Amino acid sequence: ALRNGYRDFGYLGAQSDTTSEGVEIFKGPASAMYGNGKPGGDVNDLVRQPDGGSRRDIQAALDRYGFYSLRVELADAVATQGHGEPDLAFRLGLGSDAGPGRREFDETEGYGLSPALAWQITSQTRLVVESDSVWLRDQTDPDRLPLQPLIDFPDRRTLGEPDDWYTESGTTLRLTAEHAFNSRWRLRQALLWQRAHTDTDATELDVYGLSGDDVLTPDGESVRRVSTRQ
Repeated sequence: ALRNGYRDFGYLGAQSDTTSEGVEIFKGPASAMYGNGKPGGDVNDLVRQPDGGSRRDIQAALDRYGFYSLRVELADAVATQGHGEPDLAFRLGLGSDAGPGRREFDETEGYGLSPALAWQITSQTRLVVESDSVWLRDQTDPDRLPLQPLIDFPDRRTLGEPDDWYTESGTTLRLTAEHAFNSRWRLRQALLWQRAHTDTDATELDVYGLSGDDVLTPDGESVRRVSTRQ
């Protein structure tokens, strides 16, 4: 529940990974000091910040199934002080992922946009405004139950339909402020606003007995399914 050392709950909604560059785990005393003191440790998401450096990065990948991934990052200083430190710096991250998965009629696509602006108001005060927008569409995969006929069903196949879709979209806005009173005392504050929407239109296994007493038909050769919309 941390992002660059700030308490953050953006993972509860939809957000992209276009600017993430790694994670670190705080355990033991570090977890008690910087996180919620979880026994397994706290996760700190490391995200690139506007630092005034000039970047023009493009990364592309393609796997053997035809699934592609594209990442673009642009960053620069907008204005600099007389001694060379940036007054205003920006960073823009773009991401796209689309293509077939391993499973039968398993298509997915997602897009992310992550701009950020940093303002060094004074030598002691820094303000960063970040936005993150994401849109994802994926074909749903019905949950498997611990029944032998379903366990034996091939992994590459599906118990759903080609038109079973799951879509997710969201926007996250962040504001972080940091002010150094002196060499010993520093104030850090983060604000988060997030809105997310999910929509599922799919065929699911009838685990609630809406069409019969069991997920399997009496002969054990078929599964009972129902159409769901959430």
